[in-house]
Amino acid sequence: MLDKFSASLYNDVAICWRWLYLFADERRADIVMLINSRKTVTVSELTERYCVSIETIRKDLERLERDNLIRRVHGGAVSPGRMQQFEKLSERAKQHLPEKVETARAVISLLKEGDHVMLDSGSTAKEIAQLMAETFRHLTVITYSMEVMQILSRKEDFRLIQIGGEYLGSEQIFCGYMAQEMLRGLHAGKAIVCPSAVSVADGIYDYIPEIIPNQKLLTECADEVIVAADAAKLGQAAPYRIAELTPAMVIATDSGVSSGFVRDCRAKGVRVCSVNNQGGKEYEKQSNPDIG
Repeated sequence: MLDKFSASLYNDVAICWRWLYLFADERRADIVMLINSRKTVTVSELTERYCVSIETIRKDLERLERDNLIRRVHGGAVSPGRMQQFEKLSERAKQHLPEKVETARAVISLLKEGDHVMLDSGSTAKEIAQLMAETFRHLTVITYSMEVMQILSRKEDFRLIQIGGEYLGSEQIFCGYMAQEMLRGLHAGKAIVCPSAVSVADGIYDYIPEIIPNQKLLTECADEVIVAADAAKLGQAAPYRIAELTPAMVIATDSGVSSGFVRDCRAKGVRVCSVNNQGGKEYEKQSNPDIG
């Protein structure tokens, strides 16, 4: 009787482990399908979807990355081939520099003297700030970027508002609760957001979780939103979503933007603006008298 019981128990355990193994494979296959359709997911989303622990999802993602089916990022995963390697701010400042300067020129073409502007942080924002200082005499600029503030502080006729809070040295920004509360109490005619990735279908994304609440508030606290991203960031993915693209936004980019991307944006009612070597606008969905 004991031998029969042991054999039965062994069979039950074997069947249980077999089902657990199959479920893990099915879960991983579903994760791949989800990432391929959405381009990016977070660990927290996956734990809620499959009712498993963070450690289980991390092991799943490690396995899928080894199989070259997905690419892990901080806090989640993206579809392979849809994301560039994320670098430190000092390294990003050297990458695609001519394209970032072109993108900054496109942004400047959308501003006018006396504008009230909220400006994001990062290497693209740095180029925008430098052109602002060279182009305009009077602007009001709100920013949480120390780098942007240092560039614009030499402009005596600029009105500058520095957002404070917890300092994130790696990105030279202020973030956290105090920064968000300050942003909620402010308003600007135009906000310039500088994301790491732009998808017509999915929206604008970035890599740094600490900055996402700031960027979200930029899109909410201004009448118009300028999305500043060089062409290398278009059609790419990153783990943290800032906002969806809406007709209230205009994408400022460089002349390398593909006609297909412009066409997809136009179908969604989103304008795309770039400048050629002579400074003229190459693309624009429609004229807008409120954007200079």
